[in-house]
Amino acid sequence: MKISRRYAVRPSLMPLVMMSMLIVAFGFASGWGGGRAYAQSSLPGDTPPTSPVPPGAPPLPPTPTVVTETAPLNVPVDLNNGTTVLATLPPAAPGATPPELSFSMPAAALQNVTDRNGNPVLANRLVIEPVDASIAPTLPVNEININDIIRIQLLDPNGNPIERPNFNPPVVLCITPPPEQVTAAGGIENITMRQFDSLTSVWEVLTSAVIGNQICANVTHLSFFALTMVPAVVPLPAALPSTGAVDMFRLEVLLAVIAVLWLGGTLVRKRGRA
Repeated sequence: MKISRRYAVRPSLMPLVMMSMLIVAFGFASGWGGGRAYAQSSLPGDTPPTSPVPPGAPPLPPTPTVVTETAPLNVPVDLNNGTTVLATLPPAAPGATPPELSFSMPAAALQNVTDRNGNPVLANRLVIEPVDASIAPTLPVNEININDIIRIQLLDPNGNPIERPNFNPPVVLCITPPPEQVTAAGGIENITMRQFDSLTSVWEVLTSAVIGNQICANVTHLSFFALTMVPAVVPLPAALPSTGAVDMFRLEVLLAVIAVLWLGGTLVRKRGRA
């Protein structure tokens, strides 16, 4: 059978033609040009594809119970909805701005509390109270506590404190330092949130984030908490001012010069008379 010159293909180009045909066939098989392909993809600037909620998905968690009081406080916890506490702490000094504390415990964390030894326990009440130096562990040297050290405890149904309660997932603690303390620290980023670990007897630095005017951290167990800062060091001036000793030295030099000039003048006058 004779092939017309018009439709003939050089043998050397046959592999390239066959490859092109395979690519086109694969494209149509994959849905090129069809509505399904574009519905399942997302181009820059387009709305990303959405998928239906799978059957049996859990509902969104309910709004936690919010309790607003002034510390010290002793409130029941809500195991089903979680509990969030907003507390006003005692000021560091009379007339100072009182710090504020926010402590949020989701239901999942309250339903999975274990004690110091890892045993499951039932939380019944939450206690937040400021404590003085006679009760709280000593803070690290050279650090100043912005407010009273805060002790946070969970009580069991019998009213007994749960020893070092642990949370999984963690709970969230936020403290709002007073503006004057932020200024004294040179900025909120220079304030540290610490937690005392009863297992190691060390004031640990919590990994925290600044959210607005709050310092927030994830907390996996309860104990003593504090906001601390290192006082700013005032640098010495480059040149010390003149002191009274230096001025007196200059006065003595001046008097000596005057005495020499007076004595010289006296000698000159005597020689002139002679």
